[in-house]
Amino acid sequence: MRPMSSSVGIPPLEDLGETDFLILQEGSQHPLTIPKVSIAKLWSQVQDGVRMVPHGGIEVGGLLVGPKSRENGIVVDGIVPLSIKYEHGPSFRMSASDLASVAALVESVQADPSKTVVGLYRSQTRSSEIFRESDREIFAAIEQAHMSFAADFLCFVVVTPVSKSEMSACIATRDGQNWDRIWFTLRSDPFSVIPPQPSAVSRQSSVPAKDRLTKPSFDSAPPEGLPADQELRPPRAPPCPLPPSAPDPLKPTGPRPPSGQP
Repeated sequence: MRPMSSSVGIPPLEDLGETDFLILQEGSQHPLTIPKVSIAKLWSQVQDGVRMVPHGGIEVGGLLVGPKSRENGIVVDGIVPLSIKYEHGPSFRMSASDLASVAALVESVQADPSKTVVGLYRSQTRSSEIFRESDREIFAAIEQAHMSFAADFLCFVVVTPVSKSEMSACIATRDGQNWDRIWFTLRSDPFSVIPPQPSAVSRQSSVPAKDRLTKPSFDSAPPEGLPADQELRPPRAPPCPLPPSAPDPLKPTGPRPPSGQP
């Protein structure tokens, strides 16, 4: 008898073969390939977090692991959830002790010389901020332990649950000093990728990190077309992230004006 689908709207893991993949940004210079088994595990982790706490749940995140070879673009063949004590509330903001544990996970991945940490994933149900300072802290913790961060850490995935069977995904991939970002809609049972609307495609061109900080379109909403009968209603989907090496756009860079002046 065929196992029934799980309550979170994803097919059973035993129905997903190791050779079943989704390819995001197919046809681009930097396609991102993820096996459906890994997406199913990520999906369950995100939905479990949603159910943990009323009004948005808790956010979750983890490492994206893949081969060092770039012959087939960026390939993710595993996820490693990051442990967090939620000392700062339900958002995915890691404490000092949480960040200290990241190095051991990165090193465990690197114990296999053919594998590396290729990126980070995080859910977002709590705000619509531009790339958070807490994300920057996680990137820094990964970089400290990552032996080839500059060459191999190439993607950041932020997913917002829209319903039990649909998520909005913002994917940023790095090419040297440039970051390409694009929105997708992910659907489950069966897993599929809904391409972005033309308006979103026009926003995905490569922009140098230093120039991106001041572009208003950077904080634009994801493409339209999500179903009206949403089972979950999280806040507005997250804006695509700034690259980890970018300066903090919220901190003033010039001299402070004398007291009493605007």
